[in-house]
Amino acid sequence: MKKHLLKILLFIILIFVGWDSYSQTVTFSPDIANPGVRQFIVPPGVTSITVEAWGGGGRGGTRRSSNGNGATAGGGGGAYSRSVIAVTPGQVIDYYVGFGSITQSPGEDTWFVNQTTIMAKGGNSVVDGGEVGATGGLASAGFGAVKFNGGNGADILGSGNDLSGGGGGSSAGINANGGNAINTTIGATAPFGGGNGGDGRADSEGAGNGIDGFFPGGGGGGAKRTNSSQTDIQGGDGGNGQLRISYIALTSATGTDDQSVCEDDPIIETTYSLPPNSTVSVLNLPPGLSYNYDASAGTISITGIPTADGTYTINAIPPYNSFFTLTKSGTVTIILRPDVSNMTETICSGEDFSITPVDGVNGFVPVGTTYSWGPPIFFGGVTGGVAGSGSSISGNLTNTTKAVQIAIYTVTPTIDGCDGTNFTVAVTIDPIATINDLTTEVCNGEGFNLNPTNGTDGIVPSGTTYSWNVPSLPAGLSGGQSGSGNSNITGTLVNSTNTPLAATYTVTPNSGGCVGPDFTVTVTVNPEPNIDDLTATICSEETFDITPTDGDNGIVPAGTTYTWVLQSADAGI
Repeated sequence: MKKHLLKILLFIILIFVGWDSYSQTVTFSPDIANPGVRQFIVPPGVTSITVEAWGGGGRGGTRRSSNGNGATAGGGGGAYSRSVIAVTPGQVIDYYVGFGSITQSPGEDTWFVNQTTIMAKGGNSVVDGGEVGATGGLASAGFGAVKFNGGNGADILGSGNDLSGGGGGSSAGINANGGNAINTTIGATAPFGGGNGGDGRADSEGAGNGIDGFFPGGGGGGAKRTNSSQTDIQGGDGGNGQLRISYIALTSATGTDDQSVCEDDPIIETTYSLPPNSTVSVLNLPPGLSYNYDASAGTISITGIPTADGTYTINAIPPYNSFFTLTKSGTVTIILRPDVSNMTETICSGEDFSITPVDGVNGFVPVGTTYSWGPPIFFGGVTGGVAGSGSSISGNLTNTTKAVQIAIYTVTPTIDGCDGTNFTVAVTIDPIATINDLTTEVCNGEGFNLNPTNGTDGIVPSGTTYSWNVPSLPAGLSGGQSGSGNSNITGTLVNSTNTPLAATYTVTPNSGGCVGPDFTVTVTVNPEPNIDDLTATICSEETFDITPTDGDNGIVPAGTTYTWVLQSADAGI
């Protein structure tokens, strides 16, 4: 009874020391207070874990009063299984750590996730009074990428009354099958990482209990009974199983192990934690980066300014197991900054412009580059320049003068948050002719010639030319013709009526290829008198007064006046 009370106290202590001293290694033992399935919560920054499991050890044989005097055999050691599994931070995973046996039943299995993902078998126990050593847990019955058998317990030794209990088999180690106890009372020695078997009771020691198997998973030693008056003599209990989880954790911000960094900028410091005093190497670290490993603290930090993309791999061999390597990878991608050449554009006043730099033509322009700019620099006479941003450089500028003007934008190119060197866009704004409507007045049949004057008639850039179609003419007015590319507006109109008539031309100005808004030229054509020869008969010395009548005597515009001279007279007048 005292023996089992001490074991319960020991198990309770193990509950509180279940977390290994290594910061990124977790070791679990059975929980007497809560012996059911428990849960492991994957820590932040962990995406891969290496899980090792040891099954519980089998009990050595108990010699009960009903079995009579004699000795019993040793119990079998627990098996070992190991695998690497992918996980996600915060994931909740079931596990169970097997107890070493304290009955004739086998030591309990230890498993992680479920009994078919990672599982190590417990060692077998010796039946009460049994004299044949129990077998260790079988690797073939477990699950894992790496598996080893538990060791077998020893049979009883001696003959007649000179009998000794058999030693317990050890549990499997991290790289070998457990040790078998053969023809000995001494518990088998475990390979590295396993638990030794408990010693059987030697004949020279007299009656007594077998020694418990050692943690993790050692088989218990056999007992010896020498007197029928003695109570039950206990075989050694099996050592408890164990679950050990090892990993490398990202301890800097999420995503820092997969960084995209602007060209010539340092990376965000990337830090990891791993089992202290591990043997560490970092492979394929991009040039420009370096790492610092603090072995005692179990931390790695990576810093620097990368000069090339790359994927690096951290390899860590824990000090407690040199037969596996913890790994974790990270990537660094350099975002090359845009490098755009200075650009020029020519527009007509009032036109929209949109400029999209082309990779290879205008420098280095990564796909997805965007642009931002402030108001342009220009001298008087330009309006409309404003700040903006977008996938192209765009705007609308108006030249209010007759001369060519230039506006200069300073533009910042950006790709994925990385600014390139500023470049300029110089926009030349050619003026457009903006001419007021004009009027003129001519006499019938006279040619007209108009040459708009800058300032007086609106904005008239030098070299402006004019085009117009045939005007729509009222009845009685003829002679309207079209014109194209002329340096002035000309024409000749004939008014065949006795009243003024007007023709309106719609004129399109063009200055250096920039077409201005249409304006009108209204030409009023005053009529010209066209009177038939007239005759009159009077008496001598009578006064005559002749007033030509429009229509009867030809074309006689209202208000026509006359001057005359005597052309000829007959003799006697």
